[in-house]
Amino acid sequence: MPKFRGKNSITSAQHLLYQRHLYDIEAFPENGGLGPPQIVDFNFAERNLYGKVDRQHNPVYAKTAFIVPVFSANNKNSTILAMDFVADQFNKFEAHYLRACRMGVIPVDDALLSTIEIKKAYESPRDLYRMYADEIMTTYYLNFLPPRTRQIKNFQDFLGNFLEFMEKMKAIFPITFSGYQRSSQSSIFTSGLALDIGGLDFGDDEVKEESFLTNPAFDFYINLAKQYGFSVNKHNPSVLVSDLAGPGAKASLGAFGLYGLTSIFTSRYSKTLYDDLPDLTKLFMDYYNSFVTSYPLETIPQACGTRTITKVLRRQYVNDTDYKTNNIILHLYINIRNIEERKPFNQIELNYFYNNALSLRKKSERMMLEYIDDQFKSKYNEKIGSLSYYKKKVEKKLDK
Repeated sequence: MPKFRGKNSITSAQHLLYQRHLYDIEAFPENGGLGPPQIVDFNFAERNLYGKVDRQHNPVYAKTAFIVPVFSANNKNSTILAMDFVADQFNKFEAHYLRACRMGVIPVDDALLSTIEIKKAYESPRDLYRMYADEIMTTYYLNFLPPRTRQIKNFQDFLGNFLEFMEKMKAIFPITFSGYQRSSQSSIFTSGLALDIGGLDFGDDEVKEESFLTNPAFDFYINLAKQYGFSVNKHNPSVLVSDLAGPGAKASLGAFGLYGLTSIFTSRYSKTLYDDLPDLTKLFMDYYNSFVTSYPLETIPQACGTRTITKVLRRQYVNDTDYKTNNIILHLYINIRNIEERKPFNQIELNYFYNNALSLRKKSERMMLEYIDDQFKSKYNEKIGSLSYYKKKVEKKLDK
């Protein structure tokens, strides 16, 4: 009979919380429920950003030039992708695993842990972000704007209503690429560092227990993972994640000339920051044009002596943006970032940032974006849920 029965389908919040807590403290009882070193809780604090932010907490995404197919013994024509050094780690891990299976060290007839097969790996964050952002913008122009159509005569009016919409969406549903990559909307699979060999439901603890935790080969699996530089996701042990700072990954990293976290993120990842404004501008233009297609005309009643006449306004499509519109989008971007960061600044401060950003824009767009980003990063350690937040909570308890 299974010990862990947590499932997302449980309707009682209290019962589900109990089941999740039971799994959290007893699935890996070593070290007070934390498990051995290679078992990592990627849901805790900033660990949910692993591979999606660099050491300075900048949201990043993998450069596609270094995303390669992961070939395996059973898949010589693989469409499964991962970061180049992660593919190398897996090949070494799998070769050792197959030898152990042939030697009878582990069972040969297990569906998941006799032959290792990757079910899921790298997913393009750019593609996923665009699909996600399309859903947000579709909600804006199909659901939020219709009662306001008479207010929207041009592209600037379309932009003018967006901040009110984002206030309703809050930080849970960011619209910038940076906000998306740093949110729960994006997964660790966008990093190129994660491999799922089970394809299990993250929300079903019973399946995890039956397929992995009680499997005779499980201890061998997690120890071999550590040897070749992989952490095992505590909340889904079928997911292997490259441990960039661990000793097991050094050989594969060194084979690609990578020594230390800084060199990994510098050479293999790009900052999302520099994509934010171009992405937003394109989204706004695309969906304003969709709005114009849906609402090409607006009738405006006007007094003419004793009579009322109707003036017909034809909304115009946009194909480019001018200096004024770019500044409006910049102001909107700063306010959106503030919402996505859970409002660390007031409007006076945001306007001050905007005026400084305008001055910097004359020198360099890149310098301007870095200035804006630095303002928000200065408040990062104050966020609820960060490691600094939990550290302060512990220190406060100890002081009592």
